[in-house]
Amino acid sequence: METRGVRGPVALSRTRRMRIAVYGAAWLLLTCLIAVFLAEREWVKYYRLSRHGVTALATVTRKEPDNHLNVHYSFSVDSQNYSGIAGAGSQDYFDRLKLGDKVQIRYLDGDPRISTWYDPRDELVNATMGIVLFSAAGAAILVLIIHEQIVKRWNTSRS
Repeated sequence: METRGVRGPVALSRTRRMRIAVYGAAWLLLTCLIAVFLAEREWVKYYRLSRHGVTALATVTRKEPDNHLNVHYSFSVDSQNYSGIAGAGSQDYFDRLKLGDKVQIRYLDGDPRISTWYDPRDELVNATMGIVLFSAAGAAILVLIIHEQIVKRWNTSRS
């Protein structure tokens, strides 16, 4: 038995190596496409807020205890009113917030409709991790589904 080119306990055939390379390339391409699709909204928002955000004080205008502890807030920029919504993050913080309380927010300079009361840098890190993990997992599932379809067709055509 010839062992030239073998780098481990099991030698892979050229066809098998090619199949692994094709599936790996498909996984990488799908991961990138899913990541771009997911990043389009939230990641870009937090990136822009972290780079060009302006700090302001907003007023708590409404609380939604049955909807993810959402808190609505409003603020003014150049005599124009804007509003936003964010999850309180914890029941304790939600309970401490009262209507009319002032909270610090960041809005996008040039487009105050985009705002958050979270630290946009922290949200950028969270969004990045979520996008990377979801994209990689989603692409892996798609590659497995594609593989199953190819194997089914191959087995059907050989019958």
